[in-house]
Amino acid sequence: MTQTLIKKKDNGPVVCFSLVQAGFWMSFCISVSFASIYLQSIGCSNSLLGIILALGNLSGAILALALADWIDRDAKISTKHRLYDDDLWRYAGKPDRRTFL
Repeated sequence: MTQTLIKKKDNGPVVCFSLVQAGFWMSFCISVSFASIYLQSIGCSNSLLGIILALGNLSGAILALALADWIDRDAKISTKHRLYDDDLWRYAGKPDRRTFL
């Protein structure tokens, strides 16, 4: 009698990545829609609006590549340190829990 063993797949990283991507694209769509309304309210034409949004996305893609290359090449800065520093800055303005006790 042969027994088939079914291995459980670990889909945790896939689910986390999917949630991050979904959150990014939802916030991106909201920001672009508000940016277009704001730019049109200050008098930008539709063609200028398209150029501004396209240049913003292009510069973001180029800066992301340049920043990733810089982090990978620099021996003093690793991705782990970069993420840790970002977390420190993000939570730096929040009060300490002990002050409320």
